[in-house]
Amino acid sequence: MKILSRLSKFLLKFVASIALLLFVVIGIQYLSTTIYDFKEPVAFTGKKWSNPYQSIDSGRVKANFHAHSAAWKSITYGKFSPEKTRQSYLEKEYDVASISNYFSIDTTGKKDPLYIPVYEHGLNIFKTHCLSINASKVSYTDYFLLQSTSHQQKVIESIKAQNGIVAIAHPKLAMGRSINDMKYLMHYDLVEVLNHFRISDEYWDAALSAGRLSYLVADDDSHSTDADEFARVWTVILSNGKTKEPVLNDLVNGKAFGVYTEYNTCENDFVSCELNSDSLFVEFAIPADTILFIGQNGVVKHKAFKSAKAFYRLKDSDTYIRVVAKNYESSIYLNPIVRYEKKVPLNSLNVPKEQMLQTWLFRAFVTVVIYFLLRLIYRMWKPKRKKLA
Repeated sequence: MKILSRLSKFLLKFVASIALLLFVVIGIQYLSTTIYDFKEPVAFTGKKWSNPYQSIDSGRVKANFHAHSAAWKSITYGKFSPEKTRQSYLEKEYDVASISNYFSIDTTGKKDPLYIPVYEHGLNIFKTHCLSINASKVSYTDYFLLQSTSHQQKVIESIKAQNGIVAIAHPKLAMGRSINDMKYLMHYDLVEVLNHFRISDEYWDAALSAGRLSYLVADDDSHSTDADEFARVWTVILSNGKTKEPVLNDLVNGKAFGVYTEYNTCENDFVSCELNSDSLFVEFAIPADTILFIGQNGVVKHKAFKSAKAFYRLKDSDTYIRVVAKNYESSIYLNPIVRYEKKVPLNSLNVPKEQMLQTWLFRAFVTVVIYFLLRLIYRMWKPKRKKLA
């Protein structure tokens, strides 16, 4: 019985030590925390309107930036090889078919002029992820447990340091981000509004209503070629570019639209979006069942039914307007027009300021916690002194 008792105590102590060591490792991640001073949300203002579709190219580039293949010895899920995954998209007439495995830049198709390297950034319990597009190398900065707005901002800055275009990935998925986070986050370029797992338009509206202008990207987030997740969601970039640089430039400047389908085909197509005097005019290839004009705080300002064309008369109270055209099997999401005064207020230009005192106080607190965890482990295994007779 004594042997069993000692063995059970040893196993309990061993398991407890492993758990504490895991918390130490996680704690070390948080030593890189930076606390930022975020600007308070302010809605778009100004007498001018910025319309990304006012002058667009006739060319079209069909793109998917979010697809997973087999990687990391199958630790992460992807059903097929990068080559087969990419080829499956090309057979569906995609021009850009990026493979976006976790923390890994796949080079399949790198000789293609429209090859665009992408990886999915994020290994954490609430799926607080980003897409790093066209980065020079992988950043491994991440926080496994809870992420404050500052932690999320630090990840964005780490990707930017590698010259990556940052897209906030599926913000609605698994509580990865809050609506409040979207009101404050800065310096990113795009929001993955459409994804086969989630439509995150309310998160996009929260950012736009707070004066954070970023444009949309629409992706499958596929892990196989099953019909429910493959070739269902895509981005159309309005660009004559034959190489990645002009195509990406058009993407981050809003010359694109997103397509979300139920059954892998889109019945409709975007034709134009124009500002004329005090009104916004949109046109689609065939009549849409519903055309929505959406503004501040995601409020629907106007609806048109069974029409290929629609217009909305802008009001003094409008800060931005974006359009969604819905048909039975698919929807087309346009980028917003926004008010501005001197220059277009792109969120990618907003670099947050660091709060040095708060940053070092937080890091000191984490250091103390790690110290006490290590001390606790040491005391658990420290040999007990024998009592003198």
